[in-house]
Amino acid sequence: MRLTTPHGPLTARAVIVAVPPGVMANETLRFTPALPDKREAAQLPLGVADKVFLSVDRADDLPSDTRLAGSTTTRETGSYTLRPFGRPVIDGYFGGAFARELESQGNGAFAAFAIEQICAALGNDMRKRLRPIAESAWARDPWSLGAYSYGSQGAQAARAKLATSVGDKLFFAGEHCSDVDFSTAHGAYRTGVKAAEDAIKTLAHPTGFLGTRQDRQILEDHGLSFVDEGFTDIAVTGLDDDRDRAEEYRPQLEALVEQDVLFHCFNPDRIVVRGGVTEPCAGALADAYVGIGGRVEWYGKPFPSIYDYAMSLAGNPPHEVVLAVGDALITDMLGAARQGFGAVFVQGGIHAGEPFPDDFAPQYGLGDWSPVAVVDSLR
Repeated sequence: MRLTTPHGPLTARAVIVAVPPGVMANETLRFTPALPDKREAAQLPLGVADKVFLSVDRADDLPSDTRLAGSTTTRETGSYTLRPFGRPVIDGYFGGAFARELESQGNGAFAAFAIEQICAALGNDMRKRLRPIAESAWARDPWSLGAYSYGSQGAQAARAKLATSVGDKLFFAGEHCSDVDFSTAHGAYRTGVKAAEDAIKTLAHPTGFLGTRQDRQILEDHGLSFVDEGFTDIAVTGLDDDRDRAEEYRPQLEALVEQDVLFHCFNPDRIVVRGGVTEPCAGALADAYVGIGGRVEWYGKPFPSIYDYAMSLAGNPPHEVVLAVGDALITDMLGAARQGFGAVFVQGGIHAGEPFPDDFAPQYGLGDWSPVAVVDSLR
């Protein structure tokens, strides 16, 4: 599956589409090849339900979690909650044709109307205590075009079409996909859970494992499961407990290539040092697998996804303030350079006795990049 966005393309083995039906109906979101049944089913009527939020100065004199009707004699009114959950806020709810009319008046129309109604009910002194925070305009929002779908003739059949997956790769969620909980938040939630479960079942492949018993236990403790035969994918963390030379794995790798098993390399390092002894790692097995025609998915340095994840955990700081420390040229240093990080190269690690190579940057097209420091060790 390929998704084209203004920020570039994304690819995935499965996609869950959880957009409002109007966005599919008017083809703001387009499918290639086209899905005319989906587009037709998405022509569901959409209701309007908007909210406005006002902050309240000196709110303690108002009762908390108290409903206030703006008017009981006209439909052109809002319904308000004073201090929901004890917060110094008033929220207002507007629905139907009147909400659509206020949306048409532009930004601030809900707040202005709400302030007038609240002051009429609680006294004009409230005016100076109320300040707009935010308001919605779902029908005017081009990415929503309405707040919820509702029943109409043929709606049940349309919802069933909208909920149906395409090719076990494209799944759909949203309240408009629910046959009983449409128009509700819990309908959106439940269809989202079902779509996720269906996608996971479709993507689940029997997966083998290659690595130490300890590594396998760690992964199983985190919810992964493995089989010993009949698998289409294999997770590889490194050498196993019984074979310490890469060439000993050649017959196994050849058999896996023959079965077109996808090799998931969980550690791109080619060698590691354990107890002062250098030994091959998962990356060396992956290189050998590629060399005999196998397919490999790489995880970790120097590939971008691991940096994206780490940066998100750190609050996405500017790349130029990040310092990477490592002892491997084609993982630690290459990854840092491609990310625009500063780096400290520990030359006493797996490249012990070797200086930082002068041709490293030109070899990988890195311009004049070089580590900010080279040290023998971190002790």
